[in-house]
Amino acid sequence: MIKADHKRFVALITGFLISGLLLWLALRDINLAHVWQAFASVKLPQLALCIAFVFGGILLRSIRWRLILGLPRSEQLQVVRATFLGVLANMILPGRAGEFVRAITLARLRGTTVAGPLAGAVIDRLVDMLVLFVAGMVIYMVYPAGALLAKWLLALAIIFATIGALVALRVSKIYNLFREQWFALLRRVISKWPVSVETFLVELKREFVQSGRSSVRTELLLVVLLILAFDYIAFYTLMLAFGLSIPPLAPLLVWVFFAAGSILPSAPGYVGVYQVAAIFSLSLYQVPAATSVAFATVFQIIMLLVALAAAGPSSMQLFKERQ
Repeated sequence: MIKADHKRFVALITGFLISGLLLWLALRDINLAHVWQAFASVKLPQLALCIAFVFGGILLRSIRWRLILGLPRSEQLQVVRATFLGVLANMILPGRAGEFVRAITLARLRGTTVAGPLAGAVIDRLVDMLVLFVAGMVIYMVYPAGALLAKWLLALAIIFATIGALVALRVSKIYNLFREQWFALLRRVISKWPVSVETFLVELKREFVQSGRSSVRTELLLVVLLILAFDYIAFYTLMLAFGLSIPPLAPLLVWVFFAAGSILPSAPGYVGVYQVAAIFSLSLYQVPAATSVAFATVFQIIMLLVALAAAGPSSMQLFKERQ
């Protein structure tokens, strides 16, 4: 218990240190008065459209998660509640704790173990990473985005290669030679959650198979494309709200930087991470750093308010149900 608490404390401190360093890098040469001016210039109609598409994107993510889990449409509302609570937790807790919050919340809402929702959340994140990698490759091939994006793509490629190697080992004879080592590693990773390694692996395999079915695969692909479209429009309308006149590819490029940055451990709401991501990506279009910082901060506020508005009633109801 002491070791687990120590690890959580180290992870917490690491996240805050990374966010603090990135926030310092983002703000060190910026006139804060210019940041406030950028805030004041935001156009409300376009901002309202951005909020609507952020909300729609989260709803679509809940549908994607339900499809991965293989749940019927009648349970969509429960998945929506868990998804918004997870987003809210990511905005107020460090280290992407919302991924575990949404899994545990859905398990409690459905009266099941956490193994299934947790395995589904893992696959859900892998889908996000795959979309990020493909989008990044498209941008890199059609736009000279520079060495930084290339390094991020290389890091993602290494991650996918590692995952692919593990999957290959899982179905090969070599896996049996290292079975105890894999189990020991997984036990350490999920030791603080009420689920056994064996149960988690069974659910993970079941949901991989479920996601690969032809009917589910088609629907899942459609939802993935819709999520990408909603995210693109959300960034596009936010750029319009700041009066930015930039090429059509810009929202996708900024989204790639934001999504790649969110992989890093950080403080709640990706503070510092999004600011640096905005400065790097928007600098390619000669957008001032002060405007970029304001852009990232407004996006964070939107995410927090949307999640709070949608998850607030659900969180209160869940609290009453547990009493």
